[in-house]
Amino acid sequence: MSGAPGARPGLLVLGVPGFVFEPGPAAPCRADPEAYFVSGLRSAQAARLCAGCGYRDDYGAYALERPGLHGVWGGMTRGGRVTVRRRRLEPERGPPRGMPAV
Repeated sequence: MSGAPGARPGLLVLGVPGFVFEPGPAAPCRADPEAYFVSGLRSAQAARLCAGCGYRDDYGAYALERPGLHGVWGGMTRGGRVTVRRRRLEPERGPPRGMPAV
């Protein structure tokens, strides 16, 4: 991963993308990054951490492309991101057996 201008080298090791450090509205994770790397967070807690953040979609897309990332990214826990990736790979399913197609 290449370093972004003004990026903090230690955070690049953690996998923090360069857009975290771009000027713009303050993302909540910039003020307290350690809150986003807590073990045992549930999906609802992760979603609340990122609620209202203008970078939520960017963080989510970034993390979905990088399976090895830890912590909350785009309002998703690592387990939540695994679920999203798995669902994207599943073929479209038809209606359950015995149910008419609409």
